[in-house]
Amino acid sequence: MMPHTWEMPSARICALALLSAFAAPLAFGAPPPNDNFAGRITIAPAGGDVLGTNVDATFETGEPSHADKPGGKSVWWTWTPAQDGSYVIDTIGSNFDTLLAVYTGTAVGELTEIASNDDSGLDSQSIVAFVASGGTAYQIAVDGWNGEEGPIFLTVAVAGEPPANDDFFGATEFPPAGGTLFGTSANATREPDEPNHADKEGLRSVWWEWTAPAGGNVTIETTGSAF
Repeated sequence: MMPHTWEMPSARICALALLSAFAAPLAFGAPPPNDNFAGRITIAPAGGDVLGTNVDATFETGEPSHADKPGGKSVWWTWTPAQDGSYVIDTIGSNFDTLLAVYTGTAVGELTEIASNDDSGLDSQSIVAFVASGGTAYQIAVDGWNGEEGPIFLTVAVAGEPPANDDFFGATEFPPAGGTLFGTSANATREPDEPNHADKEGLRSVWWEWTAPAGGNVTIETTGSAF
């Protein structure tokens, strides 16, 4: 499999200098305007970079635990893409340990998780990749692990085309005799309700299917992969 490297656009480097200034006008103890689900801020259909903060944010009654991790300082955005496609949302550039989750639904206590992540990005930031439907409103929550807080750099971007075997029902078939198959997880996504493989939180799964021709011991390995 070929590795996939995330590149931080140069615009982020300049924008990071603005993060502290963005958070400064908030009065001490005053929560951000998008602290509650009902106050979520709209992101343009094309996505892009968004600055925010969860300093002095709170946790609402009925709110889910984002990425199934302890938080307590969540803020919200809403984003409706114009068309179907594969998208990536990340918090790379934020200066604290973030939790990131994407949902559908119109009430904080009645949300359906589409994707969530903790620590798949650099320096304990978060990344999710998923296939979005045009015209569907996605609710985005950013929280701080164990109540951490600080300036937030949130990016919504179009991803490249996912591999043909990105989803379970698109699994590539192995011949009965086995062998070696080559592939990639670049631009792959995680499906809703997909389990954690090897009991670890992943992000970019691809699938194969093999039907054993007879009973016996079998070895399956990823030796030679670059990640």
